[in-house]
Amino acid sequence: MPNCTTYHNDKGRTGWFRGTRHGVADASQWRKHLDVSLGSAVRGAPLLLEGWKISEGPHKGETHDLLFVTTSNNLVNAYAVDQLLAGVGAPLWSTQLPPASLRTGSNIPPPIGISSTPVIDEAAGRMHVLAMQNAKKFTSGETSPRAPALCSHNGSLFIAWKSDGNDNLNVAHVQLAGNNITGFANRVTLGDTSPVSPTLASLNGRLYLGWKGDGNDNLNVMYSTDNGHTF
Repeated sequence: MPNCTTYHNDKGRTGWFRGTRHGVADASQWRKHLDVSLGSAVRGAPLLLEGWKISEGPHKGETHDLLFVTTSNNLVNAYAVDQLLAGVGAPLWSTQLPPASLRTGSNIPPPIGISSTPVIDEAAGRMHVLAMQNAKKFTSGETSPRAPALCSHNGSLFIAWKSDGNDNLNVAHVQLAGNNITGFANRVTLGDTSPVSPTLASLNGRLYLGWKGDGNDNLNVMYSTDNGHTF
């Protein structure tokens, strides 16, 4: 019997299930074996590979009927069917993809990660998964009519910008936590002003700020020796 490796079982999307290698069980014998908590919704169809010999990882050399399940939180799990029937809910292997998108405004409530059925390429031994990821965007309460400047300095990230509604020049430390941007810290507002965006550069342990003068075309440069606390 064919494996179920794509949406609705075949390229024609017929949805015709012709049974497993064990045949089609009598419907009167169907029952729920166990509940498995996955932490978020399952929006794509589960996939099945029968008699698959695992070629890599801690289960290398083992042969199992494998059930693949993906979630809207970008989790991909593979279960051994024999273990599920024995009441074991732990996956044979599990892969957490990058964080799912948390955007709103869709008919699908967040998280919106894997929302379709993956495809298994049996010949290549690969699964292809379409997952929407979090853009890791941070929106600050600060505003500017111009694009800011960014600079990596002494292992940290700094941002400089011209204020909105005035020409004040500002520098701040961009706070990072793992893969997330959490905010700005140690903001410094200079006494000098500019009608356009400043520039930032790091050289020999100093953080340099450059800008065009306000009301003139003078070019100015200042630097900080204490990681942007003072200039």
